[in-house]
Amino acid sequence: MAMEGEKMELTEAMVPPVEQTATVAQEHLFPITVKYAGKEIVVATLTRTCTVQRLKEHLYEHTRVLPHRQKLMGSGKAFTDNLVLSDAFRPNQKIMMMGSPEEALAPILTTLVPEVAGVVNEVEHMEEAEIPFASRVEYLDMVARHVRDYNLELIEGFRPGKKLVVLDIDYTIFDNGSVGQNGCELMRPFLHEFLHIAYQKYDIVIWSATGKRWIQAKLHELGIRAHCEAGHYKLAAVMDDAAMITVQHSKGSARIKPLGIIWGKYPQFSERNTLIVDDLRRNFLMNPSSGLRINQYRHAFQNRDKDKELVKLAEYLEAIAHLEDFTSLNHRKWEKVAQEHRRKLRREARAARGQRSSGARVSPQDRGPVDER
Repeated sequence: MAMEGEKMELTEAMVPPVEQTATVAQEHLFPITVKYAGKEIVVATLTRTCTVQRLKEHLYEHTRVLPHRQKLMGSGKAFTDNLVLSDAFRPNQKIMMMGSPEEALAPILTTLVPEVAGVVNEVEHMEEAEIPFASRVEYLDMVARHVRDYNLELIEGFRPGKKLVVLDIDYTIFDNGSVGQNGCELMRPFLHEFLHIAYQKYDIVIWSATGKRWIQAKLHELGIRAHCEAGHYKLAAVMDDAAMITVQHSKGSARIKPLGIIWGKYPQFSERNTLIVDDLRRNFLMNPSSGLRINQYRHAFQNRDKDKELVKLAEYLEAIAHLEDFTSLNHRKWEKVAQEHRRKLRREARAARGQRSSGARVSPQDRGPVDER
């Protein structure tokens, strides 16, 4: 053993051969192939004791998807970011990654209300079942792809300064379950009056869970196209089932309508000025605060003389049109707000009639001098 102050000389026996060192390192390497966006990324430099978090950091360098936005699938088991690779995967295993780069998500995330946006940034601390639909990486990724790839069919386009109302067709404005001679017999009462009123303050998008061919056929049968051509109101755009995404929830799966697709393409719209009306609440899973569930319109021949749903909805749209921000509204109470608005208009109408009536009377100044004899 070398004494203090003496130099230690490394003998050949003390230095492991280069081949042996390389072999030891090779034995600890843990190669993984990750499929992402149609490409395969071969990760061959990490060892078996590296963590899943380290793998995600490595993938970020190749994809620009932040680690907490990455969802790795294909291992067949649940794992956390601090688990070592050898416990989470098999050597040379092929897995799939979902997630979108920040630049792709930016148009969507900027439209989230502050509370939801805060949750998005903390999803790495939550169990998957606890993460809101609007914050789930895989669903945000689907929305981002639709923002990029979906062809939103503009009809008249969007007008500056208008708010946005998104309308479903089946069982919202049309009884799809009954049989009639034509679409007008199955049309929800006051449809055209409603669209005329809505168009004053809102751009109108029709979004149906069917194909575009069927949407166009229904717009024709309901007379909407004819009213648009006559200038009574206009449709800004039409969206079909191709714009919907599938999400998983406690009761199975569902096809839903994420408004982030519109917001990502047209940033003038957001939760602050958008309302989606549908008979199915599940369609609002990605945007619950922007959804208004309307009662279904069924059995048209029995109900068309008493259904006033669109009258009330028009009153609600008028009542909230002046607001700069819809996020403070509870759309579950829309009928109460509509009723209060109706009463307000009646009071104003009575007051106006009273003023006209009193104005028609002869004032004392116009009566001339009074004969006091």
